[in-house]
Amino acid sequence: MWLSYSFYDAYLSLKDYKKAEFWAHNRLKAVSSDIDTGPYTDLGVVNYELGQYDKAYEYFDIAYQGGQARAFKERPKKYLDFYLKEAKNKK
Repeated sequence: MWLSYSFYDAYLSLKDYKKAEFWAHNRLKAVSSDIDTGPYTDLGVVNYELGQYDKAYEYFDIAYQGGQARAFKERPKKYLDFYLKEAKNKK
């Protein structure tokens, strides 16, 4: 899981979002805990950056349901803002 995150993070930093998405999916396969929201947030981030906002919302929603704002703690504020705005619009 750590190795998948390292590759995800490297490709995200390089703005190679398709490769980052591949590694985020690999990381998701290794989730061993219901409270591990990181892989879902990671997938939300790459889908957001790829302009796939519906998919980004779906992953962010899973992460938020599992950890509330804590799921976005280490991420730029724009992702939580996006999620909260979309969640409000879906009510």
